[in-house]
Amino acid sequence: MIIRPYHPADAPQTAHLYLERAVILTQSDGRFSQVDNAFDPAMLDELQQFVSTDDEKVVGVIACEIRDGIGVIVDMALDAHTYHSQLGTDLVHIACDWFNQHRVTTVVARVPRLHAVEQAFWRAFGAQEWKEELWPTPPPYVWMKLTFDPPQ
Repeated sequence: MIIRPYHPADAPQTAHLYLERAVILTQSDGRFSQVDNAFDPAMLDELQQFVSTDDEKVVGVIACEIRDGIGVIVDMALDAHTYHSQLGTDLVHIACDWFNQHRVTTVVARVPRLHAVEQAFWRAFGAQEWKEELWPTPPPYVWMKLTFDPPQ
């Protein structure tokens, strides 16, 4: 599996992953709606994204940005029909490497509030709920601050 920066040619496959994730979230938490989770390609153009490919197929994507000096993992989506040994962890480490290159030491992730699997994934990094009054947080989400040291 190769993890590399996103290229515009990846758009159709990454759009499919984000849409699939949106459907799963909508089915698991009534506060989500298809409208709230609508895929917005324009939003993603402004984010740093990394993709994971397996035999030329994109099987994972992570989107991040730097906001107010804080590293933000905005979204991550994995192909729900493929086994991913450590792929999510590898994508988070790649994002943290990118944050580190930009001298960012605080990293937070936008996580679905009631999605037990994602909560467990982020808590495995030592993440805990984090509040920043200046950042709006839609009710279905929670900000979680990663408490591990980003890779050097």
